[in-house]
Amino acid sequence: MYNALEALKRAGTVSELTITREVAHYDAGPPSHPHFLCRSCGELYDLELPCALRPGDEVLGHRIEAVQMSLYGICRTCQDRHEAHSYI
Repeated sequence: MYNALEALKRAGTVSELTITREVAHYDAGPPSHPHFLCRSCGELYDLELPCALRPGDEVLGHRIEAVQMSLYGICRTCQDRHEAHSYI
């Protein structure tokens, strides 16, 4: 499986995420989109942000070749679960 993932990475079909050190995550979704990792349940979400940068864009004269944005926090489900238990 490792060789297949490496081949897919080289082909640009899959990207390896560096969102955690403990577990390798791979994404075949649209290129250069942000990810959100819930620190409570460990769920990983794809996000669509209104001001996403893409490879090929330029920022202050710098040409972007790759983008990897990781956001960390508590997901909506875990927040709702916590609020529901706090009223009991």
